[in-house]
Amino acid sequence: MGARNIVYTRYADDMTFSAKSPELLLRAMVTIKAIIESEQFTVNEKKTRLLGPRQQQKVTGIVISNDKQLGIGKKQKKVLRAAIYNLIMKPMGKNERQQKMLWILGWLSYLKSIDKHSCNELTVYGKRLLTSIQVNTPQRSKIIKNMLARFV
Repeated sequence: MGARNIVYTRYADDMTFSAKSPELLLRAMVTIKAIIESEQFTVNEKKTRLLGPRQQQKVTGIVISNDKQLGIGKKQKKVLRAAIYNLIMKPMGKNERQQKMLWILGWLSYLKSIDKHSCNELTVYGKRLLTSIQVNTPQRSKIIKNMLARFV
């Protein structure tokens, strides 16, 4: 907590300011914007938000829940779950399957670093799908099992 009771966090060009009082942030926004513009940068008004404690707080893609737990949010978790389903259940070409696997691996790795429980849930989901169906080829099943095994 700084001298003005505002916490500053930055990732690349995304800046986050936190305070216990919204009034502190509102007063500080004028000064912050002036500093940014004096350095020849512009504030992206579309990305500027003032969030209260009851709103979803998303910082650099990470959702912070009311109980201060980190995650990727329900929407992104559904997208990832659907991608796992499609990888296992839908026919697709070798290149498309490879790209889908890499995308899923990236997201599961990221999720494991911030929310191990959700990563485990999605991995178990994928493994259950694999065991509940007759996969077209044993090789495909083996590749997907090996991919999921990295996360449990």
